[in-house]
Amino acid sequence: FPDINNADTWNLAPLSPITKTFLQGTGTFRFSNQREEGAAWVQDDWSVTPRLTLNLGLRYDIAYGLFAEGTAVPPFLPAGRPIQTDRVQPRPGFAFTVDNNTVIRGGFGKFYSEVSDQPSLWASAWSHQLHPQVLNDGRPDFASNPFNGPPGVPYSKTIPSFEQVQAKTCQATNGAPGCLRTAISSQLIRSDAQVPYSWQTSIGIQRQIGQTIGINADYVYEGQRHNVSNLANSNLNFNPATGLPLNYLVAANNPYPNFGQVAQIYTELRSNYHALQTSFSKRFSNRWQGTATYSLGFLKDADVCPPTAPPNVSPGYCGEYGYATTDQRHRAVFNGIWQLPYDIQLSGLYFYGSGQRLATSYGQDVLNSGQGTNARFRPDLTIVPRNNFVGAPLHRVDLRALKKMRLAGRTSVDGIFEVYNLLNHENYGAYVTGETAVNFGAPSFVSNVNYYARTVQLGFRFAF
Repeated sequence: FPDINNADTWNLAPLSPITKTFLQGTGTFRFSNQREEGAAWVQDDWSVTPRLTLNLGLRYDIAYGLFAEGTAVPPFLPAGRPIQTDRVQPRPGFAFTVDNNTVIRGGFGKFYSEVSDQPSLWASAWSHQLHPQVLNDGRPDFASNPFNGPPGVPYSKTIPSFEQVQAKTCQATNGAPGCLRTAISSQLIRSDAQVPYSWQTSIGIQRQIGQTIGINADYVYEGQRHNVSNLANSNLNFNPATGLPLNYLVAANNPYPNFGQVAQIYTELRSNYHALQTSFSKRFSNRWQGTATYSLGFLKDADVCPPTAPPNVSPGYCGEYGYATTDQRHRAVFNGIWQLPYDIQLSGLYFYGSGQRLATSYGQDVLNSGQGTNARFRPDLTIVPRNNFVGAPLHRVDLRALKKMRLAGRTSVDGIFEVYNLLNHENYGAYVTGETAVNFGAPSFVSNVNYYARTVQLGFRFAF
């Protein structure tokens, strides 16, 4: 890559033997989206008895433009789609005083999510663009000359214009020989999309012990429905006998034979989270304070299937319900402050998290289903288990020492010494999870500071 910003300088021809398809975008890449939102909320706190209080809440949301309802991307997305008007969200709760030191409280509610700009952005993008997907025809220079331009002509000079692609698409020519199959390679919202929501509930007990100590224990549930999921290829049919996806590179296999890959945003993902959350806290007294929390949690979800999937669809492709990525069984945190003599304050934090689950795959799309490296089928058609890689536990100790030095009058200066990951424990947030990788299971780099090695920081603060 002599010039990373100039594809004409790249030596791509040696990649031809391992290249399946070539994708090139044409059209307008500048556009705008309009979005309008409104909401209403009512609430009443009702003291039923001196010991029982009810909290009754109701929210309503409405919006236009969340899913680019006025945009058409035929044949997948018609214009003039109706907006969702049923987003009513009841949220009742209660608090019951058992005695002067004990309260039982709980509640449940329906909560609609905030939809990002991605669905409307990509719908607008695909309504202004065409991306021809060219199949490898076996030429030794295919990767560097996918449109089969004259010898010696730079690649950039062989790219067809939007009008040229439009005239040669398979849908425009009714599948004539040599036509261009266009692809939708990213996040086209489906016409039946709904706003994601969740049912959330909790019930628990809170008790005060003495004047400074409090303990809590709560059962928490969150059931997400119509959540967003990106399906790498919806233009796919299945073998009715085996439930396996057919090779989408063969046009005749596909529901839309004039198209290549069609990546879509589905809002059919469901998940269920159950947890026990506990905490112990001591307010500042006798020169120290502290808080400890522990959570035991379980998170499960199911993969989304395209409408063409048969009832016997292979669980290696979609539909399997089980433990989700980011599922973490245990989480414990302690933080405290200790006021020492001579205006020295010591504070610290300890964090423990059991290993999180990560998505696993074979690392190659052996069935040409359009899933890319995320496919779970092996060459012998056995299946890589879903999300079966669990990372190593996380341990982290942070420490902070502060010395206050009083100057004249109300002026003072604080000297601060901080150490993060004091014990320099090796914490990893990502791993190589494709089976074909020679370093399968090895940790990979994550830029988040929570996974850094030991770090020391010095500082000072003036007060006046």
